[in-house]
Amino acid sequence: MVVCEDLTMSARVEWLDIVGDPEVWRSVGLVVADDGLVPLMGTSLRITPPTAADDIGIAGWALSGVDAALDGADIDGLQTRVVGAASPMFGQHDVGASGLDHVVVMTCDLERTTGAIESATGCGLKRMREVGEMRQGFHRLGRGGLIVEVVSLPELPEGPARFLGRGSQRRRSRHGVRAHWRGSREPAEGCRATGSAHRNDQRCRRPRLARRSYDRMTCRVHSDLARW
Repeated sequence: MVVCEDLTMSARVEWLDIVGDPEVWRSVGLVVADDGLVPLMGTSLRITPPTAADDIGIAGWALSGVDAALDGADIDGLQTRVVGAASPMFGQHDVGASGLDHVVVMTCDLERTTGAIESATGCGLKRMREVGEMRQGFHRLGRGGLIVEVVSLPELPEGPARFLGRGSQRRRSRHGVRAHWRGSREPAEGCRATGSAHRNDQRCRRPRLARRSYDRMTCRVHSDLARW
């Protein structure tokens, strides 16, 4: 049985499997290797070309430190591969990305999905939150690892959980992915502005691969999770 609550924190998300055009990801300033790997500190990305026009987004994840029987299976609908623990890696990305902060999972049944994640990884819920009709549960897979934010809304149809940004969805980024980056934004050449003026200067803007209506509501939660 996987134990996540001890000091070893063995279960980790090694990478997210992303269906998309590698050249599009390179165009926004990310280093994409020939095998599709986007090297990041902690959890990386692996880009594979789509097989259909509407096939885009987060297809699954690769986990280490979990039961090998999960390889090729799913965790309440989340397609899972089991891999060995990867060595630390990092790429010099023009966009300024250094790592992934969290990934979002949508579900019609919060308890079912969070229970399945805990059963598979040993990593229990760190926090629950309710904002209106929206309910959120937060896991962290591995010490300092990826935050998995599980979101339930009453209008979601019955069925298995899915990664936000998978398939044809009405509200998604141009790349079909909703995951937040950790990184910095450097001033563009010739920009002398600071603060909000710097952020609003078009020359300093960087592509944003994630934007959600409830970002502000979850900022404090993620700050709390950073302690784990």
